[in-house]
Amino acid sequence: MQSASSSSELKREPYPAFLSHADGLNASQKGVFLWAKHSYYLNKSVQRALNLGNPRSWSMLDVAKFVATIPGCEIKAQIFIQEQIDGETFLMMAQNDLVELMGFKLGPAVKIYNSIVLLRMKWNV
Repeated sequence: MQSASSSSELKREPYPAFLSHADGLNASQKGVFLWAKHSYYLNKSVQRALNLGNPRSWSMLDVAKFVATIPGCEIKAQIFIQEQIDGETFLMMAQNDLVELMGFKLGPAVKIYNSIVLLRMKWNV
């Protein structure tokens, strides 16, 4: 049986230490801060992709190479070739496209879509 103090501990937010770095920021800025913190590993894939040039001019193979660098998405890369997704098309994709049209599970779809967002930000597209 739980004591009253341990019960109240369970109701606390799971990441208060995390938000302490974002003190003084408005809600929108906190969202950006948290998104940037969580997208750190995806950003590594985006940085490595810079040698492929502007993503708008990527071939289907370039898109597949990029997707293969996203943690946990290696096996999804071939699907982009099968579906003839080039760089310009890749940048137009929404998370919903990945889940509903391509049949991806939510986890890989979130990672791939957030990587697309990072690419758009890096290349101002």
